[in-house]
Amino acid sequence: MNAGTAGISGEADSIFYGGQIITMAPAEDHQSPRPEAVAVRGETIVFVGNLTEAEQQWRGDSTVMRDLTGRTLLPGFIDPHSHLGGIGLQTTIANLLASPDGDVASIADIEQKLQAWRDQHPPYSLPLQPLGHSEWIIGFGYDNAIIEGHPTRHDLDKVSTARPVLAIHQSFHLGAVNSLGLRELQISAATPDPEGGHIQREDDDPPHGTPNGVLEEAAFNLAKGDAFGPAKFNPAIAAQFFAQGQALVNRYGFTTAQEGGATRDVLACMRELGWKVDTVVYVNATDASDTDLAVSRDYVDGLRCAGVKMFLDGSPQGRTAWLTKPYKTPPPGKEEGYRGYPAFEDFEEVKALVRRAFGNGWQIIAHVNGDAAID
Repeated sequence: MNAGTAGISGEADSIFYGGQIITMAPAEDHQSPRPEAVAVRGETIVFVGNLTEAEQQWRGDSTVMRDLTGRTLLPGFIDPHSHLGGIGLQTTIANLLASPDGDVASIADIEQKLQAWRDQHPPYSLPLQPLGHSEWIIGFGYDNAIIEGHPTRHDLDKVSTARPVLAIHQSFHLGAVNSLGLRELQISAATPDPEGGHIQREDDDPPHGTPNGVLEEAAFNLAKGDAFGPAKFNPAIAAQFFAQGQALVNRYGFTTAQEGGATRDVLACMRELGWKVDTVVYVNATDASDTDLAVSRDYVDGLRCAGVKMFLDGSPQGRTAWLTKPYKTPPPGKEEGYRGYPAFEDFEEVKALVRRAFGNGWQIIAHVNGDAAID
């Protein structure tokens, strides 16, 4: 491929050379040597091919020769499923991930990480609420398969009894809160499971059992909503998270990212920001408005709203994904034959969301992990 022969001429800003250059475009004879150089002017790749030709046609006095020193140059990555604001949030809160992205391997490690974060972030120092702060102690990324179970309210009470604590599972579909967190959320033995969610219990105290602190799906949404969700939405803080998210995905070579499942408030905020990474937005189908999505196939200053997203089940890691056959090992408190559960008990609600999207010309995508949800 040689863009320099396509009627474009001039001086390149940069010429990359000295490493493997992979274009992802197969050579017609499958035997041609890899390109030796890539010339770039502005935001356009103007030449891919032989280094001598690149220098003859595109090197000028101001052209920067960028030696790859043996490294590999690839096209930018396109991420078809991400939550850019969540990536920014993750850089702010405690890292509870297991190796190689962290070093949490036990519930004791979770407690230590949250305690350390607590000591560095006094109450209301984390800017998340409309007044600019949140009192919650928050961490993300624990893996119950690594630590052999979920932290409970009793474990998280060791982190704090004066502030609510939220430890988020690596799937972002469930998490655990301490005893104060349960009281903050008004969750008790008298609280039934919400539709599309489950409150794990530690006993049979009537009428529903004493919560052990682990909240799944719709129940978990209550916790993240109180800690940093839409009820706490602050455009200035959201802008910080998106800036941090962009910086991280840029660092790893992504040129297109996604914000999947935004609220209308988040979409409005995003339209006021500058974008260094092309970002496609899907608004949660249950929050979409018929009038203000402004869906487009084109990016405007690096941003476009593509349509809406439904969430139809949960996470296989948390065993909340909805299956047609039972899990081999049901989670604690579940009987043999447990298959997870749908996010919507009434399928007519799902069909109504799809019809509405088609009626408005919106692309519609769905979070589905289990084969029952996919069906």
